[in-house]
Amino acid sequence: MKIALRRPPPTTAQEIKAHLRDIVFRFNARTGANLAFDGYWDDEPLSFDPDGKLVKRLLAAHARTTGSEGRPAVAGGGTYAKRIPNSIAFGMWFPGKPYPGHDVDEQISVEDLHQGTRILIEALCDIACGPKIEEAFEK
Repeated sequence: MKIALRRPPPTTAQEIKAHLRDIVFRFNARTGANLAFDGYWDDEPLSFDPDGKLVKRLLAAHARTTGSEGRPAVAGGGTYAKRIPNSIAFGMWFPGKPYPGHDVDEQISVEDLHQGTRILIEALCDIACGPKIEEAFEK
């Protein structure tokens, strides 16, 4: 069995690795089990300051499109945003709705798809045609 672990900063890969190794070893000692401990620990969590310039611009595009203030949400595992430098995941997870990805039947309503598309177009137009964002991830 393998587990894909999501961990928030500031916990480091080595800290969580040591913590989980200790749990497995104590379980083995207590139960007589022989669980192996292994894994890939090189990636750090994808995390952005919610007050960063780019995050604020994206949330402003959301507000202009929907008429309501958006809040940043955590949803960055091994996505494209983690692999492409200077990028951030910005997508269609709406308040009060279940997370639409990574399930056996990934789907969103047509209404949410249209709303999300309008938000993404607004954000892209702002970033492409608006003032340049210097040091996008800084305050």
